[in-house]
Amino acid sequence: MQIAGRKLKALRLQAGLSRSRFARLADLDRSTVEKAENGKGVSELTVAKLTKALSVSLKSDVSIEDLKVDV
Repeated sequence: MQIAGRKLKALRLQAGLSRSRFARLADLDRSTVEKAENGKGVSELTVAKLTKALSVSLKSDVSIEDLKVDV
């Protein structure tokens, strides 16, 4: 699944998270977060973990739809 990497990075920074901390919260490898932020394809499970970690950190709901690439 391709997601909007810039949007993901902006939300991570808004939450005040380093890439490493974000990866730990999402139970992912730092390189996977980097891949997602660079707009590379990642699995739906990865996107679900990323949105869950963002939702907890931002204390608001972030959904997969929020990260989809606008066509």
